[in-house]
Amino acid sequence: MFDKWAENFTWDKNHDELVKAIFNTCASKRFSRMMEDVREKKEHLTQWCRPELKKALYHYWETDEKYLHLKQLNADVEALKEQLREELRLMQEHRR
Repeated sequence: MFDKWAENFTWDKNHDELVKAIFNTCASKRFSRMMEDVREKKEHLTQWCRPELKKALYHYWETDEKYLHLKQLNADVEALKEQLREELRLMQEHRR
């Protein structure tokens, strides 16, 4: 994928590895956002995804035990982080 994209641009070849690393980071973040749109069923943003693939992904996200466990774990971590932020805010207010 990078090689096809790189055909359209030029840069000093000494920077090949850095450019490739930046490309991969950006592509990974973009793909993650695209998959999040599919998970959230944002139909107007997910026309690129074939209906049968969406159906298979929805089934996976709704039934896979490992995925569901990680989803719950992430939700628990986010809730804990929010609780800690609130406690820290209250401690800082108390010091004033």
